[in-house]
Amino acid sequence: MRETILVTIVLMLAVSCSDASQDRNSAGADKKGAAIGGCVIDTIAIGTGLLRAPAPRGRAARIDILSLKPAGNELFLRAAGELTALLDSAGVTVYSRSELLHVKKGACWPAYRITLLIDADPGDRGEAIRAALEGTHLADAAPAAERPEGYGLFFVTCGKGDRDWWTVWYSKER
Repeated sequence: MRETILVTIVLMLAVSCSDASQDRNSAGADKKGAAIGGCVIDTIAIGTGLLRAPAPRGRAARIDILSLKPAGNELFLRAAGELTALLDSAGVTVYSRSELLHVKKGACWPAYRITLLIDADPGDRGEAIRAALEGTHLADAAPAAERPEGYGLFFVTCGKGDRDWWTVWYSKER
């Protein structure tokens, strides 16, 4: 009986120490950024956050503005605003737009992202958006249908879930 009580006390101490360690680790993660899928993500509030309406379940597609390296908060803010205006003028419903997300640590790719949730499909409407972007400068960057060396200044993808429908690349004109 005495051994059972001793084992129970040791197990309770081990569990409580483990929980305290996890609490300290969680508190440290909050200071560094949110952990998502094994990556530490930092949200940079630059004024791009927007919520117009909740996206209907299963219907929303995403358009991401992506970059491998910092391109400047002003550039991301301008690109997000101009992209939203282009979608609005084309009659595409934009449900929401995220702030700038930065992958600080981990294998998530690419390092910088702003996500817009829209009402679109891969068919005619999705292709119309792509065609419009291929003919439009965003934040004074020139569009290209083919990937430039180093992925360009930033790129815009459209898709649903983990499947991309298309990508338009943007580079500063020389």
